[in-house]
Amino acid sequence: MLRSGSCPLFGIPCYSSNRSAKLSVIRVLITGQLFEFLPEGIWCYSISPGPVMKISQVRKELIKEHLLKRRESKDTAYLQGATRIDLTYEEDVRHKIKAKDFTFYVDESEAAGGTNRGPNPLSFFITGALSCLMNQYVRLATVDDIDIEELSGSVRGHFDRRIKGGFTRMIYDIKIKSTENKERILDLAKNAEDYCYVHNTLTKAVMMETNLYLNEELISMNLL
Repeated sequence: MLRSGSCPLFGIPCYSSNRSAKLSVIRVLITGQLFEFLPEGIWCYSISPGPVMKISQVRKELIKEHLLKRRESKDTAYLQGATRIDLTYEEDVRHKIKAKDFTFYVDESEAAGGTNRGPNPLSFFITGALSCLMNQYVRLATVDDIDIEELSGSVRGHFDRRIKGGFTRMIYDIKIKSTENKERILDLAKNAEDYCYVHNTLTKAVMMETNLYLNEELISMNLL
């Protein structure tokens, strides 16, 4: 059953669906990405399914070059990377973020003192975790000639609101449509986690779980 309402994060029209008497999920489609909002203490981000191997030959070669260099390079200077963003406070609890050539905003819901003009920091945090992991699936499938017809995923982050609390559990649901056999997809999933900087960082501090689906069948839980 769908109910109309206002998104608690973005303040725009959205719908909620009751999965059970105890759990209400709010879904919002924004610029092609599906965001889900769950009860307090949980944030969820989803990447909508669709064909993912529409990559031009030029970009395929660049992906292969980058990935093979990570695999084979002995250059310690190259292997030690860095990334940066710059933040400028604007008003209330809204900040302007500059990341290379991109500018975007971080805000909070009105209930948290914000103005609903951008996702909150926790949303960006778990979005980065999921999108970094999904990029590894695409890159590895490209380099290793693994057929993927559709790829989608979601992540739920559970956290402790107490002072000095943090994320306690992250759950990925990765869904793949492919003609490849189960063993090859399991190998792809394991390698994707190994290649993901964010995933490797989080595993040192947070309980990480992965539910992997192949053609709608659950084939693995907790790949680590």
